[in-house]
Amino acid sequence: MNINCLSQLKQLENQNNITQLKKLGVQSCSLFADFLANFKSLKELVLDFKSNNLDEEGVEILGQAISQCKNITSLNIDLHQFIIKLYFQYWITFKELLGHKNNKSQFIVRDMESSNLGLEISSIKQLTNLILNLSGNKIGHQGISQMTTELSKCSLLNTLYLQLLSNKIGDQGVIKLAKNLAKFPCLSSIYLDLRWNNITDQGSVALGQDLANCKNLQIINLELRWNDIGDKGFSMLGQGCVKCQFLINLSLDLSSNKIGYLSNSSITFDLAECQNLKQLNLNLSVNKIGDQAISVLCKGIAQCIGLQKLILDLSTNNIENLGAQYLGQELLNCQSLNFLTIYLQWNNIIDAGAYVLIEKILQNQKIKHLALDLKGLKVIKILHLKSGQD
Repeated sequence: MNINCLSQLKQLENQNNITQLKKLGVQSCSLFADFLANFKSLKELVLDFKSNNLDEEGVEILGQAISQCKNITSLNIDLHQFIIKLYFQYWITFKELLGHKNNKSQFIVRDMESSNLGLEISSIKQLTNLILNLSGNKIGHQGISQMTTELSKCSLLNTLYLQLLSNKIGDQGVIKLAKNLAKFPCLSSIYLDLRWNNITDQGSVALGQDLANCKNLQIINLELRWNDIGDKGFSMLGQGCVKCQFLINLSLDLSSNKIGYLSNSSITFDLAECQNLKQLNLNLSVNKIGDQAISVLCKGIAQCIGLQKLILDLSTNNIENLGAQYLGQELLNCQSLNFLTIYLQWNNIIDAGAYVLIEKILQNQKIKHLALDLKGLKVIKILHLKSGQD
C-alpha cells in the first residue's frame, strides 16, 4: 500500500475538486478507485501520472474509476512519460483510463471496442474542458483519428487541449485530426501541440482548411515546431485560421521548419478577413525567411486594423536591412497596436537597418509596451534613449 497516496487521499476528503495526485503506485490503484467512487458530485479532476509506473491492470482500474464520475466538467490527465506499448490489450486498457474523458490513439482496433469507448465518452454530458497530455508515446494516424472522432461526441466541449509532442502522427494523422475538429459543435478554444511529428505542407494545408470550418473558434494555439512545413503549408495554415470570424487570439509556432527555403518565396499572410483579432503570437524563428517574405508578412499583419498585441519572433533567419525597414514601415500602420515584442537576433541586420526600424516603431504613439531584441547592435542604446524621452 502506498502510504503517500493514502495520505493524499485523506487530505482530499469532502472536496469538490481533486488535483495533482502524484506518486501513485500500482498497488494503490484499487484504493484510488474506491476513493474516487465517493465523489459523485466531482466537477474537476486533474491527475498527474507522468511519474508513475502503472501496469495494464492499474491503468484499467483507474479508467473504470474515472468513468464513474458522471458530473465532471473539467478533466486533465497527464501521461506524457507513460509510454504506451503497441499491444492490443494495452491500447484497450489505455482507452479505459481516459474513460469518460478521451482516449489515447491506436486504442481502437475492433468495432466492438470502438463502440464501447464511444458510448463511454459520449455519456459525459457535462464535459466542457478537456486537457490531455500524451506526448512521447507512439500514437499514429489511426489512433488520432479514432480518438478525435469519439471526443467530438462531447457536445458541450468548448476547450480542447491536446499535447501530442513526439508521436507518429504524420500528415495522414493531421488530415484526420483536422477533419474531426469541425465536428465539435461548441469548440471555442483549441490548443494542439504537434511538435516533432513529421508533418509537411500536406498536413499543414489540411489543418488550415478544416480549421476554417470551425466557425466558433475564438482562440487558436498551434505548436508545430520541428516539422517539415514550407511556404505553402504556412500560408494555407494562416489563411484557414483567419477565416474563423470570431477569432480574437491566434498563436502559431512554426519555428525550425522549412519556411523560406524556396529561392522565390511564395509566402502569403493576409489578416484582412480577421477584423476581430486582438492578439497575434507568431514564431517563425530558425527558418530561412528573407526580405521579400518579410514584406509580404508585414503587409498582411498591418491589414488587421484591430490588432492590439503582437509578439513576432523572426530570429535566426535571412533578414537584412531592407527587411527591417519593411517591418518598421508596416508596423507604423498598425494604429491599434499597444503591445509589441519583436525578436530579430541572429539575422543579417546591421546598425543602419535597425536604426530605421526603431525610428518607425517609435513614431507609432499607440505603442505603450515595447520589447525589441536585436542582440548586440549599438542601436539598442538609441532605443533606450528615445524611449526615455517619451
